[in-house]
Amino acid sequence: HQPGAPAHDQAAAQRLATEQAAKLMAERKAAEAAARARAEHLAKEAADAAARHAAEQETIRRKASEEAAANRRALEEAETRQKAQDEAERLAKEARERKSAEEALAKAKSEEEARQAAERSAAAEQAAAEARAQAAAKEAAEQARRA
Repeated sequence: HQPGAPAHDQAAAQRLATEQAAKLMAERKAAEAAARARAEHLAKEAADAAARHAAEQETIRRKASEEAAANRRALEEAETRQKAQDEAERLAKEARERKSAEEALAKAKSEEEARQAAERSAAAEQAAAEARAQAAAKEAAEQARRA
């Protein structure tokens, strides 16, 4: 020990140094524990934020997928409606063509019937004219015989 210094002063100084060292050590441990707690808190916040972000991304992806599916369905329905409309128009056109063909056939039939009736009428008139001519010739022959 230092010469001239009382022994109890030196012991008191050593005790003080030891207490200060213990106090500094405790403060350092407390600071480290606080830093660790803060780091863990920040890590948990970051993990929570990442989980929220992932959930938001999944929601966005699901909504986009649902919208795409709805768009596909709408497109398919529109195509189906268009096909049905095209088919209806085709059938209507066929019906019009068939009706017009039937009308043309009916007209041709009635024209043919009219022609045949006219031929029959002409033949009947010719037969009547021939019969009259024969009757007149017979009459003339009869008169000539009498005379």
